[in-house]
Amino acid sequence: MKNKQRGSLKWIFIIVVGIIIASFYFDFSIQEAVEDEQTQSNFAYVWNNVVTLYDSHISPIWNDVFIDLIWDSFIDNMKHIKAGELTTIDTAAPQINIPE
Repeated sequence: MKNKQRGSLKWIFIIVVGIIIASFYFDFSIQEAVEDEQTQSNFAYVWNNVVTLYDSHISPIWNDVFIDLIWDSFIDNMKHIKAGELTTIDTAAPQINIPE
């Protein structure tokens, strides 16, 4: 845990130092860069394309594959286990009858 905290603090320190250097030596203003009309236009363009990609490709896969096939089956089987019943895997597995 301490190594992860040190790594995070290191990156925060590097970013702060980078901002300070950019501010003093290159006369760079983060506020002006973010509020710039072209920057806002670029962010809007990228955001609209990300939303379109999610709506057209990722959302259907998420809903049809993950939710319908994986998550719903998982929840159903957890309810069976909690009730002490056989899961769908147990009921679907072929039974082997060994003669005595």
